[in-house]
Amino acid sequence: MLFLLRELSHAYTCVLVVPEHGMLSRQAEAYGIRCRIQTCPLFFEMVHPNAMLYEQIEMAKHLPEWHGIVRVLQEIQPDYVFINTSVHVLPAIAAYEQQIPVLWQITELIHHNTHTEMAVRLIQQHAALVIGISDTVLQPFHQHPASARTLYYKLPPSWHMETLEPATWPYARESLRMQLGIPGSACLIGYISSAIYAHKGLEHFIQMGLSLLTETPSLHFLIVGEPHDPDYLKRCLKLTEYMGHSDRFHVLEFEPRVQQVYPAMDIVVIPSLQPEGFGMTALEGMLFGKAVVSYRAGGLQEIHEMTGNAHYTAECGNMRELMHIVEQLAAYPEERQHLGQHNARAALEAYGAAAFRRRLEPMFVELVMEREDWFPAIQGSSNLVYIRVGRAYRPMRHPHELNEQGITAPRRIAERVLQALPKLPAPDDNDTNRDKPAKRRSSTTRRLRRRKRGSGRKPYSRTRSQYRQRRSSSSRIKRGLKRPIAKRRTIRLRRKRSIKR
Repeated sequence: MLFLLRELSHAYTCVLVVPEHGMLSRQAEAYGIRCRIQTCPLFFEMVHPNAMLYEQIEMAKHLPEWHGIVRVLQEIQPDYVFINTSVHVLPAIAAYEQQIPVLWQITELIHHNTHTEMAVRLIQQHAALVIGISDTVLQPFHQHPASARTLYYKLPPSWHMETLEPATWPYARESLRMQLGIPGSACLIGYISSAIYAHKGLEHFIQMGLSLLTETPSLHFLIVGEPHDPDYLKRCLKLTEYMGHSDRFHVLEFEPRVQQVYPAMDIVVIPSLQPEGFGMTALEGMLFGKAVVSYRAGGLQEIHEMTGNAHYTAECGNMRELMHIVEQLAAYPEERQHLGQHNARAALEAYGAAAFRRRLEPMFVELVMEREDWFPAIQGSSNLVYIRVGRAYRPMRHPHELNEQGITAPRRIAERVLQALPKLPAPDDNDTNRDKPAKRRSSTTRRLRRRKRGSGRKPYSRTRSQYRQRRSSSSRIKRGLKRPIAKRRTIRLRRKRSIKR
């Protein structure tokens, strides 16, 4: 989330709303991003939908938190509201009701059951754009398609390399290995998860490790994470004690500064038994230059395919296949070192900051182009307003045009997004009369304008003969022998003008 905020802050004024001050808000403020505090109930029923979902949301609208969210939006008056994860339902609904476009980022897979469609429909109804961090998290939306106006976009997460402190990696490797009593030459196979659940596959990791130790007793294994169920972790570790290899399995609490942990590993194994929304641990292992082996579980498979690592995945739940891949890498240091170097390059090319930026701006361009209902009129950093005409935008003719087309106000968009949109030329002032024949200005009007500009025909003095001729013509008109001089003069001027052309 912090990475996204930093990238958006180059073109947008960002305000981060958090339930309380913590690490994220402190880091955001350090980068000049303003923060607001507002508590918000979380709806985990969006991830595991049930029949009471809509009723629970309606009940939550009577809570003080709902009124606080509405008040914050009214005070900030944002041009967009970015919702992170599916569980933040109330801010999305409040923004939608205030006619603010909602960009709803889905980072987790909505579980499939008889009520999945309820959660999917709620997001589709309130989001101008549904952003998925992988194809996996967008699958439920494609399985339950909504109206043609629902827009989806894949935007995988990324990182700023300097925040991972690459210069400290050699020291971090040596330091952690020394702390755990692992020789520098030993192969260390790692398992890391911010929260350890049964479906994260820790038991498969331990059973795989115990099997490998029978053939290669020099191996070491590192488990990093916070146990969601402490009893489950204890049961898994008892297996190592029973087999007499507890000294080969090292356990650490989860470390948010992952640059302190990954450098010590040689192989990273992610044996998730359920589809992952993305699989950040696999990507992190690769960018740290490690060999990574995973089950083909949702987003994990996508990452391996995007980085050319598909043959280092095993069928989900097939522990024998997983063990065979890890065994080969543990036995051949040169192969895993070569693979680690490849992974570091491939991860950077596919998911690095440059790749993220290439995806970010087109996302806003596509949003404006495909959601005409939200962007009938737009405005960049200047006062110039553009009106939607077909598949392009043209400058507004006059201030009343918004009211004439029933548009309340133009939407603000970033200047570089505005520059990327297709444009039409500004219409002429007389554009509304383009079908009417042009009126010819009178000769007097043309003559006065030419004299005002200092151009055109010069004034002249009549000679005596010209004066007499004029008087003679006047007398003939009175007798009905000649047309009025005014008409003759007009004809003569038109002839002269046609000659000039």
